[in-house]
Amino acid sequence: LAVQTLLLVDHLVLFWMAWVCVSLSLHQLLLFYPDRPRARLAAHKKFLIARTSEILLAAGFASLYGLFGSLSISDTMSQIKQLPAGAMPWQLVVAGSCAALVALLKCAQLPLHGWLIQVVESPTPVSALLHAGVINLGGVLLLLFAPLLGKVEVAQWLLLLVAGPSAV
Repeated sequence: LAVQTLLLVDHLVLFWMAWVCVSLSLHQLLLFYPDRPRARLAAHKKFLIARTSEILLAAGFASLYGLFGSLSISDTMSQIKQLPAGAMPWQLVVAGSCAALVALLKCAQLPLHGWLIQVVESPTPVSALLHAGVINLGGVLLLLFAPLLGKVEVAQWLLLLVAGPSAV
């Protein structure tokens, strides 16, 4: 339900809330065998990374709201598309950089991928759900906020320099 909500909403706050719900649900799934130390370790690592990504996502969304005064994702992206090329407002640079970092954290890119390897402690359906849906949410974020990332060169370089080695 949280993933579906995240995919369908056009509201920054609801998107963020769904993002948090997906993360908290995954945390519970990773602790399917709570008596296993390696399962607890993987869940703990993911928990820390998830909270970091949620704070960064909230900061990016706050920057967008502060700049455009709208909580509508489509309205905000439309306004971003209309911005002229050149010097970008600092709020846009912050929002774009935060979005790139959040996507990298959610997709378990190097060097923050260690928890992903350890999810073998959870049952196969949990691992399948994790790889098929939750990890891909970073890509969804990149696609949904592509106009923002297209305007912020720092975010583009960050994605290239971090995701490039992961892809290789």
